[in-house]
Amino acid sequence: MTMKRLIVIFAIALLMPAISQAKSGDDFSPVDLVNPLMGTQSHHSFSQGNTYPAIGRPWGTHLWTPQTAANKDTWTYVYTAYKIRGIKMTHQPSPWVGDYGQFSLMPVTTGPFTDENQRESWFTHKAEVAKPYYYSVYLAEHDATFELTPTMRAARVRITYPEKEQSYLVVDAFEKGPAGGSEIKIDGNRIYGVSRARAVEIIAGRADEKADIENAKEHSSAKVYDLPALYSGLAEDAASFFYRIDHHWTMEGAYACYCELCRTAGIEPAAADGFTRESYDFYGSFYRK
Repeated sequence: MTMKRLIVIFAIALLMPAISQAKSGDDFSPVDLVNPLMGTQSHHSFSQGNTYPAIGRPWGTHLWTPQTAANKDTWTYVYTAYKIRGIKMTHQPSPWVGDYGQFSLMPVTTGPFTDENQRESWFTHKAEVAKPYYYSVYLAEHDATFELTPTMRAARVRITYPEKEQSYLVVDAFEKGPAGGSEIKIDGNRIYGVSRARAVEIIAGRADEKADIENAKEHSSAKVYDLPALYSGLAEDAASFFYRIDHHWTMEGAYACYCELCRTAGIEPAAADGFTRESYDFYGSFYRK
């Protein structure tokens, strides 16, 4: 047996007790292997995951996430950012869909600033801990530490402030939604309110999909269409309707969708040659030039 093989075997023998101890230790849980920061080094122009640190309980009513982006930016947390604007309660499924009914918390010590740009703080990943069940970050601008553990319908939060007179907690319910303005009220030591950011009326309580569609058509201010004929033909024409490496419509797919919308609405569609074809130098999200 060569010296190289002896060294490799010896190294593995040294590692095995440590691995065994980590897997069998009383404090070990598979959830600790999850890194919520994975996939967060993404931007609108280029995706490396399009995720955000989702801190929450399995099947909980919401999630919590640090917010590095502006309130209206759906790329809520970007790994390369160096400032945090708040810790947000979120329902966002993806950056393409956006958030709704959200609000954020932010400790500040520089003054009672509610503006997201005035209250933001420097942070570093060296002073940040992200687990599926726990999040902590040191906010250097305010010399404060924010800790959070999610529950099924809320969270337990601990904020460590410096010994300073100007210590505040900002509760930001974001902009008003179609259902009206958001409200935040204070009653003694109790803070309560409602966030209507991007809220819409949801017609629920039905199990029948067709009835849901008809009900939505009846109650919605916008027109609602279904596309049965279009999607029934996708099996044969999907290659021309979508980019081959993506989910985005091609120009042919967009026109086919337009024709089906017109047919459903009883309108004669305009001829394809009557439209101006514009190129945006886009070949699908995963295309490499």
